[in-house]
Amino acid sequence: KFHDLPTVTRDQIVLPEDVLKVVERNVVGLLAHAETLRKAGRSTRHGVLFHGPPGVGKTLVTKYLAKACPDYTVILLTGRGQGRTDLEALDAGADDYLEKMGLTPAILERSIRYACQKKRSEAELEQKVRERTRELEQEIAVRRRVEDALRETDKRKDEFLATLAHELRNPLVPIRNALGILQLA
Repeated sequence: KFHDLPTVTRDQIVLPEDVLKVVERNVVGLLAHAETLRKAGRSTRHGVLFHGPPGVGKTLVTKYLAKACPDYTVILLTGRGQGRTDLEALDAGADDYLEKMGLTPAILERSIRYACQKKRSEAELEQKVRERTRELEQEIAVRRRVEDALRETDKRKDEFLATLAHELRNPLVPIRNALGILQLA
């Protein structure tokens, strides 16, 4: 199931401005220069860990960054194992949700692998949808041109038949009149 991320604007985030600038520089800024970093032989793989008590803005920052970086994987780790936390995490833009209690390296690795695969699958599906949409748009354009050509051909056929009927009736009128005169005589 695909989740639409809620839009969180920068002014909704409750972090101090200087902290938010550092987060943006180290996440969004890094991703903006990913190609340059790769060409320089630098890795662009990294993670961000938000830690703190409830109510300090971790969820809003997660939503903000997930929306700002839609092509990247988000996994939410939480200490709260409460009822709807997993759904809240997905609604916040996370690709997966893990509780810290019982978390092992193997579980984390599997979650990262699955979330990355999910992101790749979503991207492939979106690409296929874009390609199919483009194909359908082209097919619709071709069909419209064919329909226009058929309408034009039908119009010319109607004009031809009207002209033919007129031309056939005109020579018959004098012949009919001449026959009528012969019958009277």
